[in-house]
Amino acid sequence: SGCDRPSANPAASAFLCVGGMQDDVLFTAPIASGGEAALRTVRELGGGAKFIYARWNTTGNEIYAVTSQGRVLRLDPATGAVLREDPVPLDDEVSATRSILAAAFSDDAAVQAYSVSRKSSNLYLFRGL
Repeated sequence: SGCDRPSANPAASAFLCVGGMQDDVLFTAPIASGGEAALRTVRELGGGAKFIYARWNTTGNEIYAVTSQGRVLRLDPATGAVLREDPVPLDDEVSATRSILAAAFSDDAAVQAYSVSRKSSNLYLFRGL
């Protein structure tokens, strides 16, 4: 279950991480000066979906997350509410027949990169979305 792929917010006051039995839970916790910090669940996915990628936005007031179901979520870190949900911006052939292996975003999500499974890996770069 653990806490994998940690990422600090811009103020360096909290971090987020992915955990759960199948990487299906997004957690946050304050960055403690000593000892362990208690994890708080931000969002839990259902239906066998998992988090592929998550990061804070520029100001730390939103979390961007990519799911194995090909969705890009913008989440409120305090409540876990979905502020916006969009499909991963890959062409229909790729998104229908391939699995997303990894993703990376700029801090404002204007640049999004995805790696998808296939015989040879491709890297997709999108600007100005």
